[in-house]
Amino acid sequence: MRRSKRNIQQDLTIESTRDESQILDGNHRNEGENVIKSKYFKTDEEKPSCSSPTVSQTRNTVCKTNIALKRTDFEKDGLQQAKYLLGKIINVCHEGSFMRGRIVETEAYLGVNDKACHAYGEKRTERTEAMYMTEGTSYVYSIYGMYNCLNISSSSYGGATLIRALEPLEGIEKMRKNREKSKKTVGKTVKTKDICNGPSKLCQAMGITKQEFNRVDMVENNDFFVSDDGWKTEEVVVCKRIGVEGYGEDAANKPYRFYVKGNANVSVINKKAEQEMTT
Repeated sequence: MRRSKRNIQQDLTIESTRDESQILDGNHRNEGENVIKSKYFKTDEEKPSCSSPTVSQTRNTVCKTNIALKRTDFEKDGLQQAKYLLGKIINVCHEGSFMRGRIVETEAYLGVNDKACHAYGEKRTERTEAMYMTEGTSYVYSIYGMYNCLNISSSSYGGATLIRALEPLEGIEKMRKNREKSKKTVGKTVKTKDICNGPSKLCQAMGITKQEFNRVDMVENNDFFVSDDGWKTEEVVVCKRIGVEGYGEDAANKPYRFYVKGNANVSVINKKAEQEMTT
């Protein structure tokens, strides 16, 4: 029987690197331990206005019409999880606003044997630790010191799924305003299809940052979780990942990117892969 990440923590060894010598101590995958949560998220008593009449309801109300994903839903290898998450909904309560977006594009990063993955070669540092945590843990990393990308840990050892694009569903105007704060879009109206059509764009739209949303258990958290409203994807395009050419030809050619065909919110259309679907 396949062992989940939660059952193999005693086999793991944390390795330090020259660049990141301070490794997170404790709070890994041990059964019964709580995954480190963001400093933003507070107890129910301290939680700010997401339950107020001016804001959409949080997890309890959402889950009357949506099913919040359970741990077992995330316990899939990288490729299975990346395909499974298409159509599911990211729910975020942040700074008094509730925002929701349907996942329409993902990329799989398969862990220690995937050259394009941050955990390749069993690299295990403070930065990559979230990828080794219990399935369903958020891994948010920053690029260029100003943009963030959201990933969700899978059962692949050191693996995670990159959330590349969302279709905005709720809190759209708040997300639009967040995007319009960007230097690239200041003074411009961001089209709805452009609000979350990229991994950093969706994080900016929803206020997802490394400082506040990294290493959050998305199964247990009430303000940052994934749900399923029963929406089914009709056609899924399978193609190469984006921006991994520097990791070698083999990694660049892996068909580990998945997106909903015909969805206007997808970041980049792969015309060749779509044509091959019709032949």
